[in-house]
Amino acid sequence: MQLRDVLVTAPDELRQRLTAKTLQAKAMQAKSFRPDMERLHEPEQAVKYALRDLGRRIYDLTAEINATDKHLTRLANDVALTLMALPQVGPVSAAQLLVAAGQNIDRFPSEAAFARLCGVAPIPVSSGKTNRMRLHRGGNRQANKIIYLIVICRLRYDLRSQIYRDRKKALGHSTSDAIRSLKRYVARELYYAMKRDLSPMEN
Repeated sequence: MQLRDVLVTAPDELRQRLTAKTLQAKAMQAKSFRPDMERLHEPEQAVKYALRDLGRRIYDLTAEINATDKHLTRLANDVALTLMALPQVGPVSAAQLLVAAGQNIDRFPSEAAFARLCGVAPIPVSSGKTNRMRLHRGGNRQANKIIYLIVICRLRYDLRSQIYRDRKKALGHSTSDAIRSLKRYVARELYYAMKRDLSPMEN
Protein backbone atom coordinates (compact mmCIF):
# COMPACT_ATOMS: atom_id res chain seq x y z
CA MET A 1 0.00 0.00 0.00
CA GLN A 2 1.36 3.42 -0.97
CA LEU A 3 0.59 5.00 2.39
CA ARG A 4 2.62 2.37 4.22
CA ASP A 5 5.52 2.79 1.78
CA VAL A 6 5.61 6.56 2.34
CA LEU A 7 5.43 6.13 6.11
CA VAL A 8 8.51 3.89 6.06
CA THR A 9 10.68 6.81 4.89
CA ALA A 10 8.73 9.62 6.60
CA PRO A 11 10.39 11.70 9.35
CA ASP A 12 9.87 10.35 12.88
CA GLU A 13 7.83 13.41 13.87
CA LEU A 14 5.24 12.67 11.17
CA ARG A 15 5.10 8.94 11.93
CA GLN A 16 4.48 9.69 15.60
CA ARG A 17 1.54 11.93 14.72
CA LEU A 18 -0.20 9.03 13.01
CA THR A 19 -1.15 7.19 16.20
CA ALA A 20 -3.98 5.05 14.76
CA LYS A 21 -3.43 1.29 14.70
CA THR A 22 -4.81 0.47 11.23
CA LEU A 23 -3.63 1.85 7.90
CA GLN A 24 -7.12 3.08 7.05
CA ALA A 25 -7.33 4.96 10.34
CA LYS A 26 -3.87 6.39 9.71
CA ALA A 27 -5.13 7.60 6.33
CA MET A 28 -7.97 9.46 8.06
CA GLN A 29 -5.38 11.23 10.23
CA ALA A 30 -3.07 11.92 7.31
CA LYS A 31 -5.76 13.67 5.25
CA SER A 32 -5.86 16.47 7.84
CA PHE A 33 -2.18 17.38 7.36
CA ARG A 34 -1.50 20.97 6.27
CA PRO A 35 1.74 21.10 4.28
CA ASP A 36 3.38 24.44 3.58
CA MET A 37 2.98 24.74 -0.18
CA GLU A 38 5.83 27.25 -0.33
CA ARG A 39 8.26 24.78 1.23
CA LEU A 40 7.55 21.61 -0.73
CA HIS A 41 11.25 21.43 -1.57
CA GLU A 42 11.81 20.42 2.06
CA PRO A 43 11.51 16.63 2.69
CA GLU A 44 9.13 17.00 5.66
CA GLN A 45 6.68 19.20 3.77
CA ALA A 46 6.89 17.00 0.67
CA VAL A 47 6.10 13.88 2.72
CA LYS A 48 3.29 15.71 4.52
CA TYR A 49 1.81 16.67 1.13
CA ALA A 50 2.09 13.08 -0.15
CA LEU A 51 0.48 11.67 3.01
CA ARG A 52 -2.37 14.16 2.87
CA ASP A 53 -3.00 13.35 -0.79
CA LEU A 54 -2.99 9.61 -0.14
CA GLY A 55 -5.22 10.05 2.92
CA ARG A 56 -7.79 11.98 0.92
CA ARG A 57 -7.71 9.44 -1.89
CA ILE A 58 -8.20 6.52 0.52
CA TYR A 59 -11.07 8.37 2.22
CA ASP A 60 -12.84 9.04 -1.09
CA LEU A 61 -12.33 5.50 -2.39
CA THR A 62 -13.52 3.99 0.89
CA ALA A 63 -16.69 6.08 0.69
CA GLU A 64 -17.27 4.89 -2.90
CA ILE A 65 -16.69 1.25 -1.93
CA ASN A 66 -19.08 1.50 1.02
CA ALA A 67 -21.77 3.07 -1.15
CA THR A 68 -21.32 0.42 -3.84
CA ASP A 69 -21.42 -2.37 -1.26
CA LYS A 70 -24.66 -0.96 0.13
CA HIS A 71 -26.32 -0.99 -3.30
CA LEU A 72 -24.86 -4.41 -4.14
CA THR A 73 -26.18 -5.87 -0.89
CA ARG A 74 -29.67 -4.55 -1.59
CA LEU A 75 -29.66 -5.87 -5.16
CA ALA A 76 -28.28 -9.28 -4.15
CA ASN A 77 -30.92 -9.64 -1.42
CA ASP A 78 -33.66 -8.69 -3.91
CA VAL A 79 -32.50 -11.19 -6.53
CA ALA A 80 -30.95 -14.07 -4.56
CA LEU A 81 -32.15 -14.15 -0.97
CA THR A 82 -31.60 -17.91 -0.62
CA LEU A 83 -28.06 -17.62 -1.96
CA MET A 84 -27.26 -14.74 0.38
CA ALA A 85 -28.47 -16.77 3.37
CA LEU A 86 -25.80 -19.43 2.88
CA PRO A 87 -22.82 -19.37 5.27
CA GLN A 88 -19.91 -17.15 4.16
CA VAL A 89 -21.72 -15.94 1.02
CA GLY A 90 -21.63 -12.14 0.94
CA PRO A 91 -22.95 -9.68 -1.64
CA VAL A 92 -19.75 -9.59 -3.69
CA SER A 93 -19.57 -13.39 -3.81
CA ALA A 94 -23.26 -13.66 -4.68
CA ALA A 95 -22.94 -11.08 -7.45
CA GLN A 96 -19.97 -12.88 -9.01
CA LEU A 97 -21.76 -16.22 -8.89
CA LEU A 98 -24.90 -14.74 -10.44
CA VAL A 99 -22.80 -13.30 -13.27
CA ALA A 100 -21.16 -16.70 -13.81
CA ALA A 101 -24.52 -18.49 -13.83
CA GLY A 102 -26.04 -16.01 -16.29
CA GLN A 103 -29.65 -14.95 -16.61
CA ASN A 104 -30.98 -18.47 -17.09
CA ILE A 105 -29.95 -20.92 -14.37
CA ASP A 106 -31.98 -23.63 -16.09
CA ARG A 107 -29.41 -23.76 -18.87
CA PHE A 108 -27.50 -26.03 -16.50
CA PRO A 109 -29.15 -29.48 -16.71
CA SER A 110 -27.70 -30.47 -13.33
CA GLU A 111 -25.60 -29.28 -10.44
CA ALA A 112 -22.73 -31.26 -11.94
CA ALA A 113 -22.84 -29.03 -15.03
CA PHE A 114 -22.63 -25.95 -12.82
CA ALA A 115 -19.70 -27.49 -10.94
CA ARG A 116 -18.00 -28.09 -14.28
CA LEU A 117 -18.51 -24.45 -15.24
CA CYS A 118 -16.92 -23.35 -11.95
CA GLY A 119 -13.96 -25.68 -12.39
CA VAL A 120 -14.67 -27.72 -9.25
CA ALA A 121 -15.66 -31.01 -10.90
CA PRO A 122 -13.02 -33.56 -9.83
CA ILE A 123 -10.96 -35.26 -12.51
CA PRO A 124 -9.72 -38.86 -11.95
CA VAL A 125 -5.94 -39.27 -12.19
CA SER A 126 -5.72 -42.85 -10.98
CA SER A 127 -2.68 -44.90 -11.88
CA GLY A 128 -2.22 -48.61 -11.17
CA LYS A 129 -3.33 -49.28 -7.61
CA THR A 130 -3.49 -45.55 -6.81
CA ASN A 131 -7.01 -44.17 -6.89
CA ARG A 132 -7.16 -40.41 -6.56
CA MET A 133 -8.64 -37.23 -8.03
CA ARG A 134 -7.32 -33.77 -8.82
CA LEU A 135 -8.87 -30.33 -9.15
CA HIS A 136 -10.21 -29.26 -12.51
CA ARG A 137 -8.10 -26.37 -13.86
CA GLY A 138 -10.62 -25.09 -16.40
CA GLY A 139 -13.95 -23.37 -16.08
CA ASN A 140 -14.83 -19.89 -14.88
CA ARG A 141 -11.85 -18.90 -12.76
CA GLN A 142 -13.65 -16.02 -11.01
CA ALA A 143 -16.43 -18.35 -9.86
CA ASN A 144 -13.80 -20.90 -8.87
CA LYS A 145 -12.03 -18.29 -6.76
CA ILE A 146 -15.28 -17.31 -5.02
CA ILE A 147 -16.03 -20.94 -4.15
CA TYR A 148 -12.48 -21.38 -2.87
CA LEU A 149 -12.82 -18.33 -0.61
CA ILE A 150 -16.18 -19.58 0.70
CA VAL A 151 -14.56 -22.91 1.58
CA ILE A 152 -11.58 -21.27 3.30
CA CYS A 153 -13.89 -19.05 5.36
CA ARG A 154 -16.02 -22.04 6.32
CA LEU A 155 -12.96 -23.96 7.42
CA ARG A 156 -12.30 -21.11 9.81
CA TYR A 157 -15.81 -20.44 11.10
CA ASP A 158 -18.08 -23.37 10.19
CA LEU A 159 -17.98 -26.35 12.56
CA ARG A 160 -19.37 -28.81 9.98
CA SER A 161 -16.62 -27.97 7.51
CA GLN A 162 -13.97 -28.29 10.20
CA ILE A 163 -15.28 -31.70 11.25
CA TYR A 164 -15.32 -32.88 7.62
CA ARG A 165 -11.72 -31.72 7.07
CA ASP A 166 -10.54 -33.43 10.25
CA ARG A 167 -12.34 -36.64 9.28
CA LYS A 168 -10.71 -36.63 5.85
CA LYS A 169 -7.27 -36.06 7.38
CA ALA A 170 -7.86 -38.91 9.85
CA LEU A 171 -8.45 -41.17 6.84
CA GLY A 172 -5.09 -40.20 5.40
CA HIS A 173 -6.22 -37.49 2.97
CA SER A 174 -4.49 -34.12 2.70
CA THR A 175 -6.00 -30.71 3.45
CA SER A 176 -6.01 -30.07 -0.31
CA ASP A 177 -8.16 -33.17 -0.80
CA ALA A 178 -10.60 -31.90 1.82
CA ILE A 179 -10.75 -28.48 0.15
CA ARG A 180 -11.38 -30.09 -3.25
CA SER A 181 -14.28 -32.11 -1.84
CA LEU A 182 -15.69 -29.12 0.01
CA LYS A 183 -15.54 -26.99 -3.14
CA ARG A 184 -17.61 -29.60 -4.93
CA TYR A 185 -20.12 -29.66 -2.06
CA VAL A 186 -20.33 -25.85 -1.99
CA ALA A 187 -20.91 -25.75 -5.75
CA ARG A 188 -23.88 -28.11 -5.31
CA GLU A 189 -25.26 -25.97 -2.48
CA LEU A 190 -24.85 -22.76 -4.49
CA TYR A 191 -26.50 -24.27 -7.55
CA TYR A 192 -29.67 -25.29 -5.72
CA ALA A 193 -29.84 -21.95 -3.92
CA MET A 194 -29.59 -20.04 -7.21
CA LYS A 195 -32.03 -22.40 -8.88
CA ARG A 196 -34.56 -21.62 -6.15
CA ASP A 197 -33.96 -17.90 -6.50
CA LEU A 198 -33.71 -17.60 -10.28
CA SER A 199 -35.91 -20.30 -11.80
CA PRO A 200 -39.24 -18.91 -13.08
CA MET A 201 -42.15 -19.79 -10.80
CA GLU A 202 -44.43 -22.48 -12.14
CA ASN A 203 -47.96 -21.35 -12.94
